[in-house]
Amino acid sequence: MTIPFKRMSLMERSALTFQSYLNGDFGRRFYTDEFLSGICKTRYEIHMAVGKAAGFLGASSLALAYFDLLPQKLTIFSNQIAVSQSMVPILNVFAAAAFLNFVMKFIEGLLIDRYISRIGQNIDIYSFDLFLLDKSPVNIWVDPLTPRYFGDRSGLAHKGVLPALGLLMAILYIGIAILIVALIVGTAAKVILGDASELSAKLISAAAIMLIALSILIVMAFSVKFKFHDARFDEYTLEPTKAFKKELEGEMGAQPVDAESANNA
Repeated sequence: MTIPFKRMSLMERSALTFQSYLNGDFGRRFYTDEFLSGICKTRYEIHMAVGKAAGFLGASSLALAYFDLLPQKLTIFSNQIAVSQSMVPILNVFAAAAFLNFVMKFIEGLLIDRYISRIGQNIDIYSFDLFLLDKSPVNIWVDPLTPRYFGDRSGLAHKGVLPALGLLMAILYIGIAILIVALIVGTAAKVILGDASELSAKLISAAAIMLIALSILIVMAFSVKFKFHDARFDEYTLEPTKAFKKELEGEMGAQPVDAESANNA
């Protein structure tokens, strides 16, 4: 018999866990002024960290590209000056570590934005950032671009602005990420395969490639939709779900099922 399942990303599954706590006995805690101020402050700090990580990644990548493009010898006033390439593997590791840090901070930013959106959607407020204007809001410019379906409804042009902008930004960011990864991997491979490179330089470059591989694995893990089977126990109360109780009662001859029997099953 095929076990029913649904496909969800890790972010979607995490949001369902958060939703179960919102609907639990302590759900009111998430709507207190103290909690909303705290989570908005945390979101602001994460978004600032994303900006800093992006800046450091850009600076380290440009520095790596600069030293990689330098010739072995420079001619200044008819004098040839040898240029050391020892900075390339060091900058490689800096750029790879910056890329990994940026990936993790970016994912954290997406997660906390999704959690805050769930808090609003749970009480039917879909422009929750407007509700939080006094609590360090971020990305306010996105709200006017969001299509409106209640009140004065958006036309086709307004509905198309956000998807078009999102597509262009996705192409731009993905293109930049591919260029940075290609730069780091390419310069690292050049050092590893080069005959004149020292062993320490080869090891440092190998570490840079491992950091990039880890970053790509994290991105893939959060991009793929995994299989999740139907719930047998409520995520908040840990009690058997109605569907699971009915299934067990059918197997046990329609006898009432308690939590202990379900756990043993």
